[in-house]
Amino acid sequence: MKRSMLSMALIIAAAPALAIDSSLTYQGSLEDGGQPANGSYDLQFTLQDSGGATIGSVLLRDDVSVAGGVFTVELDFGSTAFTGPDRFLQIGVRAGTSTGAFTALSPRSKVTPTPYAQVAEDALFAASVADNSITSAKVAADALNASDLATGSVGTDEVANGSLRGEDIDDGSLTGAKIVDGTIATIDLSNNAVTSAKIADETIAAADIGPAAVGSSEINSSQVQARIAGTCAAGNAIRTVAADGSVSCEATGGSSGWSLSGNSLAGNEFLGSSNSAQLQFRVNNQQVALYTNDAISPNVLHGKSGNATTAGVRGAVVAGGGTSSDPGLDLNGVNVVLDAYGVIGGGVANQAGTGAQAYDQPFPTIAGGQGNHALGAWSVVGGGRENFASGDSSTVAGGIDNRASGPSGAVGGGSGNVAAGSHSVIGGGGNNCAGGSYSWAGGFGAKVRPGTDFPSSSGGCAGVQNSFTPAGDSGTFVWNDAAAPGLTSSGPNQFLVRAQGGMALNFPPPDASVELTMTSDADNADFSSLWLRLRSTFNPGILISAGDASGSNGAGFYIDHYNGSTQTRRMALNNDGSAYIRSNLTGANTGVSLAANSGSWSSLSDRNLKTAINAVDPVAVLRTLVDLPISTWSYTAQGEGVRHMGPMAQDFAASFGLGEDDTHINTVDIDGVALAAIQGLHTRLQDENTALRERVDKLERRLAALERAQVR
Repeated sequence: MKRSMLSMALIIAAAPALAIDSSLTYQGSLEDGGQPANGSYDLQFTLQDSGGATIGSVLLRDDVSVAGGVFTVELDFGSTAFTGPDRFLQIGVRAGTSTGAFTALSPRSKVTPTPYAQVAEDALFAASVADNSITSAKVAADALNASDLATGSVGTDEVANGSLRGEDIDDGSLTGAKIVDGTIATIDLSNNAVTSAKIADETIAAADIGPAAVGSSEINSSQVQARIAGTCAAGNAIRTVAADGSVSCEATGGSSGWSLSGNSLAGNEFLGSSNSAQLQFRVNNQQVALYTNDAISPNVLHGKSGNATTAGVRGAVVAGGGTSSDPGLDLNGVNVVLDAYGVIGGGVANQAGTGAQAYDQPFPTIAGGQGNHALGAWSVVGGGRENFASGDSSTVAGGIDNRASGPSGAVGGGSGNVAAGSHSVIGGGGNNCAGGSYSWAGGFGAKVRPGTDFPSSSGGCAGVQNSFTPAGDSGTFVWNDAAAPGLTSSGPNQFLVRAQGGMALNFPPPDASVELTMTSDADNADFSSLWLRLRSTFNPGILISAGDASGSNGAGFYIDHYNGSTQTRRMALNNDGSAYIRSNLTGANTGVSLAANSGSWSSLSDRNLKTAINAVDPVAVLRTLVDLPISTWSYTAQGEGVRHMGPMAQDFAASFGLGEDDTHINTVDIDGVALAAIQGLHTRLQDENTALRERVDKLERRLAALERAQVR
């Protein structure tokens, strides 16, 4: 349990004798576990010098009572313990019921000089003081207080002329109560001795000032204005008052006129009306500003007098603009705010709000431009011409004939663009349609099909068939280049880009004929790679690279299994023209390969990689092959115009029991069957040739015998 000493006090033990004994009283505050200690504790006290050496004996105080953390003990380290140098107390503590070791408290406590105080045995009190023995030189400054002097002990005889000066009297020490009435006469005050700083505020009354005692010579005209002596004629007002009280006058516009050179206003003055009537400002007798009253939020209209709000609208602002006719720009139209807290910064023929109700589409905003409409609640049109932000919280930054009709839809600019889907975006360009929720379109003629919840037949969405779903092709991104026709989505969550000049990552295409390039960045200049990863977290994916992601720059093309750290090569198109495909997931030498400059694939047939090797009967293979149906046929997908010849995989598997399944024929197997059949054919032909040769030989011998017989 943590114990700590919070504070201590060392008290000199009281002693009636002349000499002071060596004992002292120690009072301290003890905490046990962060709380004031209560109970019985054993305390150990060791007196040490500054180096930690023990002075005198170690004192033990058993079962010291501690209440509320406070305890008091008597200590005596002997008469030789305090000889002048610094002393420190090292204190140990343990529970009163414990006989174990003491816990040393840190830090140790320094003993203050009080215990060193000594009283000389022969210095009690002076029996008497001789006359004139205490002079002013023997009294320290501020050592003699008023309480040290008996009443009446210091009279005028005790104060020499000129000995009491102003600096000898503390501020406030000499009050009126200490000065006898009439004792200070005018002759006692030197010229300019009494200044305003020495006179308390409001202590001089009119009775203290004699008649004509204060004249113009006693008044500082820069501080005290003389009584006004002049007047002004009717229709004029006092402009200035001179130091002598004379005035100068100027004409006024009435009793409460407004000066053309400005007015100095008091805190409660204002320019305006004090009733509920609207306030109008005019220039050339034409309205340029109108302020209408509303107890909740007033309306402020500046600019053309036709700029307006409708009944019930409050908090509306038209900062300027509006015209009935501008021949220089051939335009006209005023700005109107039709919903509460709508704002129009300027421009011509702009409308903020629908006006269906005064509060159904609040906070529409138009910064400026011509013919713009912010019709949705919290909708914004930044500028441009003929733009519509009709969805709630929709935005059209500018451009021409753009529409943000979906809630929170946005059009950055351009022309003829429509952000019809909820939270859809068009960055710019022309004739684009972002019809799906959370969709994006840009460029020219990029179309994301709208849904049944956000149909639109205008602008870029005109003629676009909807997706027959509520949200349209949601989450789809479409960017189309400047060439016609446009590019239209076919479903949700697509990423569609058409760039007939070529698409590239990290570097522009080398020329317009290259449609897609991916160039390595500066940090991986030896290869450029693409990682195709399935959605399942258990399938890391396939790494496609140009160059070698494992280190060497072969400028080839590779496909690897890759999990972000371990890489297994599955296919390689090497820079020397060779190629291979691995038929395993470990990178082992299985599969097929194409040698450089070769025209055919080589299948792996290494004896060292084969098992369960059994000899075949070539003649039996030949007999089976003779019975195998061989047909000409067409693949269904290719159509009947492309013909092939060969057996059916099912017949081949049934006849020879070879291959992985009965829907494929392995080229190694069919080659092996053909080779075995050739061997069987060779064997059969060899046997037949031997039999024929023997028969021919026999016939030749018979013929020779007949010929010999005829000769006889």
